This record gives sequence, structure tokens and C-alpha cells, in this order.
Amino acid sequence: MNKVGVVVGRFQVDSPHEGHRMLLEEVHKKHGKVLICLGCSPVRLSPDDPLDYPTRARMMQTAFPWATIVPLEDYDSDEKWSQNLDTVIAKTFPTDSAILYGSRESFIPRYSGKWPTKEIETITVPSGTDLRRKIAQSVRDSRDFRAGVIYACANRFPISYQTVDIGIIQKSTDGKPEKVLLCRKSGEDGLRFIGGFMEPGDDNLETRAKREVFEEANIEIRELEPIGSMPVDDWRYRGRNDGIMTFLFAATYIFGSPQAGDDVEEVRWVRLESLPRCLTKEHQPLGIRFLEHIKEQNERRKS
Repeated sequence: MNKVGVVVGRFQVDSPHEGHRMLLEEVHKKHGKVLICLGCSPVRLSPDDPLDYPTRARMMQTAFPWATIVPLEDYDSDEKWSQNLDTVIAKTFPTDSAILYGSRESFIPRYSGKWPTKEIETITVPSGTDLRRKIAQSVRDSRDFRAGVIYACANRFPISYQTVDIGIIQKSTDGKPEKVLLCRKSGEDGLRFIGGFMEPGDDNLETRAKREVFEEANIEIRELEPIGSMPVDDWRYRGRNDGIMTFLFAATYIFGSPQAGDDVEEVRWVRLESLPRCLTKEHQPLGIRFLEHIKEQNERRKS
């Protein structure tokens, strides 16, 4: 039975570096058949995985024309991933056995499949992460560079950006909602609800909402009530594939003198009857939903 030399890697670089070449050339010396399995993340076109499979496959085929190249999908566990790797090898070379090769800090410690593994010593080279960071710092004046940027943007998944918006209520002396705190951003005439984008690392929507209130208005709130989610017709994304989905909250003002902070030009208390006409066009649907929530709350109190 013939043995296939198998190399697994993401190869997320603009060109195979010397370490890649040493590894693959060494495997080629030992085996007439070489299989390169290109790791494919379900998250497309991210800083860690900027190149799709077809782009990397063509790069590797040009550099190593004697190799067979196939995609290898990521899985949520090393065990499933190892089983899938064995399946890919069997489908590609059904009558052959295999030896899996890797360099230091490769996939080998995570592999639990049926084939033997072997580590090959290579020269020390910058990591793929370092190489990508270096590439990201420079702009190249070439047609191919611009075509590559266009290709990447055109082939990524549409993005739905998650935001939070908060209607902060000031009550009258009899405890009824009377005013709402709104903000105005630079370059805008209309007002909008205080809020902002969710960020990686945020624990939840509620935590981000409280942080936005403090950063943009410098006040304290309580009784953060969820109203619901809805799309926002933000002019920046109008006519594009990407968009914004916000979650609207209502909150009760506790104390503090509202002061504009972060990217806010002005904060202002507005009487509820001024909604939604005082709001920017994209926030008017939020204003309508906010008033519906106030009405529902008032009716519950009466009953």
C-alpha cells in the first residue's frame, strides 16, 4: 500500500514563506503523493482568515504543482475535526495509507485520528499573524492590489450590526412619564435616542446600554426595560447589503446633570408629545415604538 504525505495548514499569507517550502519539499522527498489540506474557517474574510479557499488553492498549486490540494472544514471539537480529516484523506486517496506531517506548533497535538504523525524541523520564520499585520500596514499602488480588495469585499457575508438605543424617562411629580432625554450628533439637525454599537467583549445588551448612557450623557439610570428589536434605516447603509438591527430599551432617570460626552454634540430633555417629529428620520420608528411602550405601561398601571 502506498503512503501519502499529508500536510494540514491554513496558509493565510500572500505567498508561502521559507518555512512552508521547507516542510512541503521535505514531505515531497519522502512521498510521491502529497496532499495539502487547506483549513477553512466558517468565518469568512476576517483578519485571521482573509483569504478564501479558491485563492489559497491557486497560490499553493502554483508553488507546489505536484501536490493535491483539498479544503478541510473547521469543526467545534478536535475529535470531530480529526474524524473529518481522516474522511477527507480516504475520499481523496481511497487505496492509500497516510502519514501526517507538521512543523513545531502545528495541528499534530490536536489530531486524534487513525494515521501516524511526524514533526519536521523547519527554520524559524515570522508567524502568519505577524505577516498579515505587516501587510495590513501598507497600501500598494497596483491594479492587482485594488482588484484583491474589491474581490474580498464582494465575497464576504452581509453584516447586520447590533446596536442598542435607550429612551431615558424623566417623570413628573405625580410619577407619570413626562420627558425623554435625547441627543444630537455633530452634523445632524434632528435628535436621536442615546445609544451605540455593541462591541466584542460586551457581556450583554443591558450592560452596553448602561455604558452608552454613562458615556454619552453622564447620568445614572435604573429600571432598564426591554422594549424590543427593530431594523434602523441608517443613511450610511442605505442601498447596501449591510444594515443595523437595534434593541430599544426604556430606562428611568435617577440623578446627574446630563452632559454631552463621547461623540455626542448635545443632550436635551424633550417632552414626550414632541416625539417622533423631533427625531432624525431613521429614529422616528423607534420614537413611535417608544411611545407605544409608554402607553402600554400607563394602561397596565390603570388596570
